[in-house]
Amino acid sequence: MAAPVPPAMRFGFMHLTAVAQQRVKRAFRNWRFVRPPWQPEDQRSITAGDWVAVPPSDDVLATGGEGVVHLWCKIDPQTSVIIDRVIVKQVVPGAARFLMPRNWRNGNVGGEPMECYQMNLVQAQMSQRDRQHIVDCLGWGGIDSRLWRYKLYMEYCVYGDLNMIMRQQKNQRHTGRSRKFKRAWPEPFIWYMFRSLARACLAMEKTYNGTGMVHGDLQAGNFFFGEENPDQFADFGSAREIPPNVKDRSDMGADPCCPEYAPPELAWDLVNDTWEVPAAMHVSGKTNIYQIGMLMACAMRLEPSLPENNWRLASPGYSVPLGEQLHHNAKLTGQGVQELPKRKLNYYNGVHPKYGEDLIHLCIQPDMAARFLSLPAALQRALKTAFHNWLLVPAAFNPGGHRALTNTHPWRPIPPANDVLATGGEGIVHVWCQVDPATQLITDRVVVKQVIPGQARYNTARTWVGNNHILSCLGYGDMDSINFRYKLYFGYCDHGNMKTMIEVQKNGKRRRDKKTKPNLKWPEPFLWYLFRSLADACLAMEGVYPAPGGVLTRGMLHGDLHPGNIVFTEPAATATSFGLYPVPKVSDFGSSRKLTNGVRGRTAGSGILNDPMFLAFAPPELSTLAGVGWEVTNMRVSKKSNIYQIGLVMAAAIRRMAVVPENNWRNPPAGYNVAPADQLHHNPGPGIGVQQIPAHKMNPGPKKYSNALINLVMTCLSPAPAQRPTAAALLAEIDREGVNHGRYKNTNTLAVGAAIPAAMKEYRIQKTRPPYAVGRRF
Repeated sequence: MAAPVPPAMRFGFMHLTAVAQQRVKRAFRNWRFVRPPWQPEDQRSITAGDWVAVPPSDDVLATGGEGVVHLWCKIDPQTSVIIDRVIVKQVVPGAARFLMPRNWRNGNVGGEPMECYQMNLVQAQMSQRDRQHIVDCLGWGGIDSRLWRYKLYMEYCVYGDLNMIMRQQKNQRHTGRSRKFKRAWPEPFIWYMFRSLARACLAMEKTYNGTGMVHGDLQAGNFFFGEENPDQFADFGSAREIPPNVKDRSDMGADPCCPEYAPPELAWDLVNDTWEVPAAMHVSGKTNIYQIGMLMACAMRLEPSLPENNWRLASPGYSVPLGEQLHHNAKLTGQGVQELPKRKLNYYNGVHPKYGEDLIHLCIQPDMAARFLSLPAALQRALKTAFHNWLLVPAAFNPGGHRALTNTHPWRPIPPANDVLATGGEGIVHVWCQVDPATQLITDRVVVKQVIPGQARYNTARTWVGNNHILSCLGYGDMDSINFRYKLYFGYCDHGNMKTMIEVQKNGKRRRDKKTKPNLKWPEPFLWYLFRSLADACLAMEGVYPAPGGVLTRGMLHGDLHPGNIVFTEPAATATSFGLYPVPKVSDFGSSRKLTNGVRGRTAGSGILNDPMFLAFAPPELSTLAGVGWEVTNMRVSKKSNIYQIGLVMAAAIRRMAVVPENNWRNPPAGYNVAPADQLHHNPGPGIGVQQIPAHKMNPGPKKYSNALINLVMTCLSPAPAQRPTAAALLAEIDREGVNHGRYKNTNTLAVGAAIPAAMKEYRIQKTRPPYAVGRRF
């Protein structure tokens, strides 16, 4: 529940005595119907005739927290043939909720129930075809202000709700084995269901002149399946417009909500009678997104509700370990996990595609800023097939002299546009190749990033700087101010990101007649080159945005430097240095910020608290805790925030890990076993955490790297920004070590295409053959 029903309200149906409940059930004999005066014109009307309760009205079809549901059939008196059906919902909310003006249209208690009004209001925002995804509310009646109850008349869904559909799914058949598991739903049905939920959420966002509506009780029991209209939302009894008093949760306490599907901002602590996440949460259109994500997770696993989220109302025999339970306040209490791992979204061992897992995972992010605000619009074919639109505007600000994209040959998405290369917090990424139709050879490659930041971040300005170690942005296009999205076109990077490079290096390379040597460490000259490239990119970011007077620069905060955003491409054919290695480039400037006074001081008006960020790579001054805000108070953001992040990137590279485990306690993976005393906490408590990883843990293994490299990385990771080097000082120190002390091992003077000296061959790294190289057959 979003909140327990206060004592004054505990006169709803679920709190009545058995005798009183039977009296309510028998009240179905009264048929008093009022058609809403403003229903959609294409919605059918209920006509008079012989209506019969089925089963007999001394029983009901179903019961809920605020009433009972019953099926009525209209019978031809001559032939006894059923000619119409309707569901009657007798709502018994109790005196307090019945008398609340906000539960009635225009505050007119005893007039039109808000549930009826809002169901039709959402339908009014949809096309005629899409209205099939909302159950028709055909009217109301039987309003009884003495017993605080009324009736709603709704469309009958012959196949029942999602719970019933799951129960009816057939078991897997295995010859010679017991039938343990239900057969997974076919993938097209999963996508169709996802699309239907998304369309309904999009319509809710458009209501009340764009203020939007939160459903509040999206769950398996409120999602129905009929014959003519396959899958539909119902039960808008908890739905609310989102004015300020709902957005800040000050007027949300009494609205029912299924706890197994409650997002962090609606979850109520029944023991302490307060919100589970007490602060820094608000209700928005993304609240609906979380709940459809939970619905889809249940559909993927064929579970009416996820066992990991059932601990609040646990049944006898509940056996999910505490460490695997989903607790929205896990970061505060240290109990459970705050976010389900992706692998737990797909119960059937990968029968549904990884893309589905990624998309659902984005919906159920505990941090509201990480959820797709306009995910419903994106799912209406646009999210995946919008890549068919090639609308490019060359970048007006192009200091790096980036090449221009041409249309001399057709551009084709790879893989086909019904899939994508990767997904992220604010969009999806795809590879396109330009192909010569005569020879079918690839003539050019480009990466297209469809950015879906949501309305609030849509108009945020971002800048890319011209530097060899900054990924080139070739242009933009397909600006969509209705669904708040746009595309960016980037240079293609043959070797993927640093996470991919780490895996390739660790896997080693199998050679003919020789054993594979796995778990290979990167040679130290490559690490110095990577370090130098990152420092060079930081120096370029420090030189943008002139300050008043034009002498100094404000500089730029990248904000999201981590291995997933460090990409590698083949060096230019004319390169005269480091020809042995692919070129590291910094990408994804979606969270980058001009270092204004507001950003430096982390003021509320700057919005920096809500910027997307991979917290495992956050410096102390940018680290946040859900429900708390800033992890460390009284700190300022500066150009040196970038320095800390490249220090953590280097720590990951030295240890060949995508994430430094000591700093992964906020969203720990399954089996996470770093002791609390060894974890990296920016604000450690007694016996919990350290502020800096010890140097000996940065350099594991029998073949250790030089102390010069480790010490320089440790300097970047100083908790106090004043003790970190500037980008210029860092770059100078790297070059001093590389040239004067021979850390580069002369790789810095090797041109592309030059013969590799025998002494230098041991410094080569593992690389994959670029799959979409120019000149290869498409």
